Parts: sequence; structure tokens; C-alpha cells
Amino acid sequence: MVQITYEENLLIVDVTNHPELFSGHFSLMFREQGFLKSEIAQIYIMDDSIKIRSTIDDLQRFFKRKRIPVKLSENFSRLTEEINLEKQNFEYAMELGLETKDNPQLIFEADLSGFKRKLKPYQEKAVQHMLEVKNTANFSVPGSGKTTMLYAGYSVWLNAGEVEKVVVIGPPSCFMAWEEEFKECFGRPAKSHRLIGPDREWKYTNSKDADLFLTSFQTASIDVERLIALMQLHKVFLIIDESHYIKRFENGTWANAILKLAPYAARRAISTGTPMPNGITDLYSQMTFLWPGKFLFGEQNYFKAQVKQNSDEITWIQNLMRPFFYRITKDDLNLPAVEVHRIPVSMSAHQQKIYDAIAARTIEELDQFSTREISEIARFKRAKIIRLMQVASNPGLLSDFSQEFQIPPFVYDGADIVDLIDNYPQYEKPQKLIKAVEIAKSLVENGQKVLLWSTFVNNIFELRKEFIELGIPTYIIYGGVPKSDEEDEEFNREQQIRMFKNSKTPCILIANPAACAESISLHKDCHHAIYLDRSFNCGHYLQSLDRIHRIGLPEEQATTYYIIESEKSIDEVIHQRLEEKAWMMRQVIDLDLPIGSPELDEDNLGQEQELQMDFNVVANHIRGTLR
Repeated sequence: MVQITYEENLLIVDVTNHPELFSGHFSLMFREQGFLKSEIAQIYIMDDSIKIRSTIDDLQRFFKRKRIPVKLSENFSRLTEEINLEKQNFEYAMELGLETKDNPQLIFEADLSGFKRKLKPYQEKAVQHMLEVKNTANFSVPGSGKTTMLYAGYSVWLNAGEVEKVVVIGPPSCFMAWEEEFKECFGRPAKSHRLIGPDREWKYTNSKDADLFLTSFQTASIDVERLIALMQLHKVFLIIDESHYIKRFENGTWANAILKLAPYAARRAISTGTPMPNGITDLYSQMTFLWPGKFLFGEQNYFKAQVKQNSDEITWIQNLMRPFFYRITKDDLNLPAVEVHRIPVSMSAHQQKIYDAIAARTIEELDQFSTREISEIARFKRAKIIRLMQVASNPGLLSDFSQEFQIPPFVYDGADIVDLIDNYPQYEKPQKLIKAVEIAKSLVENGQKVLLWSTFVNNIFELRKEFIELGIPTYIIYGGVPKSDEEDEEFNREQQIRMFKNSKTPCILIANPAACAESISLHKDCHHAIYLDRSFNCGHYLQSLDRIHRIGLPEEQATTYYIIESEKSIDEVIHQRLEEKAWMMRQVIDLDLPIGSPELDEDNLGQEQELQMDFNVVANHIRGTLR
């Protein structure tokens, strides 16, 4: 007889009475299923809670075929019953999800007592879908109110006694938004515990009075057992915000940790506007978190094979997933129109000389790389793109270490150019900085708050110094600024955002898109954004646009963007490529299910295919200007 036991998240198969199952091809079979062999007894052990839930049926069938009697522990039998119930819920959710999405006459009826916000009609349908499906994905566009919709679902379940607490796992930049939105939705501040930092053990222990728990992907991957204990103590609505962070299909530390937590939540949800930046396999971990029995996609290898076998993979995956997600598009929001002003400026004389020299050298060196390795060419192309971006923005950046791209000061062997680079600030000020200060100063004098974007950290420092000299209150956010009070009480990103938003006088926030383009809402306080420079990263650019153009704007409120470009430079190429990428992304986003491509990945400069396409356009532009 074989004994199967389930204790403390471990599945134990004791084959002591059948030693033939502990060697040969049987041993290999168990290993392939994810079991580990004990070194001290003839038992197999599995410690992956998600894997266990998808394995037990196969395990019992195997022993039945072999006509080997099995003794099941009480906990194992209970787990089997839970999984069978979950499968029934999955099938029921599939039916209800389709009915909700396909019903144009849907009447929203839910107990939202205690919920203070008035939902938009398109939000009501999304919330109704969530309530019916129970474990659901919200793939609505940025600025559509995903946090509000999730809180509305929480409110209904809280009133029904189905949940008690909200646990959000996401990037630290989302924490303040969840706390602010709680107050807007419920009319009181959240009793919030941020489960980060050295004092978080106390917060786990004293969890009774808290409404909201916030933690990062990195901390959650460390605190799996603590979070499981929390969810065993309370009925938890577990939300993965910006869930594309757990997109990694295989061997993802964050994804694996999140999947281990899934079975212990009373309700589950994922939220992101870009669920598939690379393609269909990005969905696997996110959707398996919602349905940890793997009823939707099955095992990884099976899912991978299905993706390859389906010639029309988009239609296949849309049909499979359609019941379990909801998406609000940009058109649904009916936001007021935006004004975009492209502002060309001529480069200063010395700036033009430096740019022309580096551009010409780029083509000369490129022509010598025909026999070099692709990896070396890729590094070369990335470096040249960054250098040209720096010069088009501010040649003074070349003399300093680049924090944002982790590259050393630029080295050039032409004596006259070296002097210009090393002493550039003594010769002139770049026209783009002059124009950015001019526009920002004018807006502030007219009573406006201003958001000013720059890819480069040293530009942020230089601009802040200039605005402070002009007597304009100025706040900054870049990668090196601590994220919250837990890291630095005196100076952090949340503090800078609060001060900018709460300021009674016109002021300026200068930010780096990599650090401030996500999970931050400024639309109630700021309606003007200036772009000193932009990179080829379309994701960062589109997200930055949405910081001040979101749901909640009055119909008459204009939103204005000022894009400053150095003429006949890489700025023109960046604009062209961003327009192309944005068009492609909108074609995808307007579909019911937004499936991306390698071109739309978050870190465009890190993607070889993306880099190749960007650089080809840059090289062609340089060759055209050199003729």
C-alpha cells in the first residue's frame, strides 16, 4: 500500500511498501512531475502548492492503473474536495463571465453601502464582471480607475462577509495611490500596514485592525510564509497590481512566490494595462495566480505546446481567456482632448559641433563593425544612441557618469571636441534647457503647476537649481530618490509628490519617466507637461502622458504637452519611432485583449530587436544629414 499525505503545504508519497517505484523509470517519472526524493526514506516530496493542486488527480489515476492500493490522509482528502469545488467555481465563473460581458442591458445591482464614490457606467460593468467571476483580471487602460473598481468589489464582498482585508502586492510606487484612493472611496483614511522594511514583523503580528496591507514583489517573495499565515488568519482579497511584473514564464522568483500565495486568498485579482508586453506566454503566471488549479492553461509545457500549435494564437487565447478578464479602452473614458505642441529649437553653436562630430564618428565606426560579434555591435549601438540623446539634450551630460544608463563619462580623441565637452558649461547653455525654463516660468507666472520630464538625472539637478534661483518651488523624482517614509522620512518620492500636489502656489515637479511614469495620478493638480527630452521607450512615454490625462478631468479642462526637440538631431528620430510604436500599441490596445510584441517591451533599450530597429532609423537619419 502507498500512503499519500498532505501536511503543511507538503505532498508526501510514501512508497516504502513498493520499493520498485523508488528507482528506474518510476523515479524519473516522479522527478519530471516535480517531486523530490528523500535521502533518508523511500518517499517522494512536493512543496509547490500550485503544482500539488494540478498533480493529485494524475497521481491517483497512476496508482489506480497500477492497481496499487492507496491510503489517503484526512488533509489530503480535504484538499481534494477543495480542488473539486474550485473546479466547479471555475466552470461557473466561465459561464457568468461571458454572460456579463455579452449583456448590453446589464443593470448594476450590488450592496455598495459605505462606498462613497459614484462609479462610471463603464466601471459598473467591470465591477459586476468582477463580482460574478470572483477571481478576475482588470486589463483596463491607465487612468480608467482600476483601483476604484477593485475597491468597489472589495466593498461588496466586505459587506457580505466574504472578505475582511485587502493585500496588495505591487511596485512601491503604487502604495500611496492605494492609500489615497481608499480615502476617496470610503471617506476615511485606510488603516494601512506597509509590509516592507525591518519593522514589518510587528505589522504582521498586529494585523487585526488594519484594512489594507501593501508590499512589494521583492518583499513578498521573501515573506511567503508570513503572508500565508496572514491569509490563514483573515479572509483576504489579494490583488497583484501592475501584474505584468510577474510575467516571466519560467524560473521567475517573483512569479513563483506569488503563485504559492494564491490558494490561501479568499478572492484574487490582477490589475495592469499592459498584461503582455512580450507576447502570450506573459499571461501564464498572471492567470494561473487567479485559478491556481491550472484549469485555464494547464501545465507550463502543455500551454507552451498549445501556443506553438495554434496558427491563430491571438484568437485562440482570446477565446480561452475572454470570460476571466475585463478591459476598458481609452475611447470608453471620453476624456477631454489634449493639445500637443512640438517645439523645435536650433542647437547652440558648440552643441551642434559636438553633435556633428559624434554622429559622423558613429557612422565611421559602424562601417568597421561588419566582422564583429553581434553582442559587441549591440553594445556599440546602445552606447551611441545614448550619447546622441545626451548631446541633443545637453552636451554637459557627457562629462559625468550616467546614473540612468550606468555608463561612464564620454571619451573622445579629437582635441578640439574634448575641450568643448570637458568645459561645455563655460561656453554656452543648451537651447532646449533655455526653452524649457522659459515655458515653465511662463506657466508658473500664470498660476499653473508644471510637470517637467527628462530622461537624464543630471538635467533634473541642473533645472532644479535654476528654478530655485528663480524663486519657484521645485520638487524632483528620479531613481535615486528613496521611495517612501520607510526608507527616508526627510526626503522621498511620496513626500515630493504630496508637496507638489498639496502646494497652494504654482510649482514644478521634475521627474524621470523611469521612476515616475507608473501608478501616479497628478491630473487633479497639474494640466501642463513639458518634455525636455524623450527616449525610445514607448511604454514610459505613454505612461507619462497618462499622469495628467485621466478619468476625473472636467469636460472643459484642457491638457497640454510641450515637446521640445533639437532640430536635425536624434530627437526627430525618437519622435518618429514613438509615433510608430504608439500607433502599433493602440492597434493592440483597442482589441478586447491587449497582446503586445517584443517591440513594446518595457525596457526597449534592452531588447535586441527593438534596439536594431531604433538604431537603423538613427543611422539612416545621420547619413541623410551628412550628405
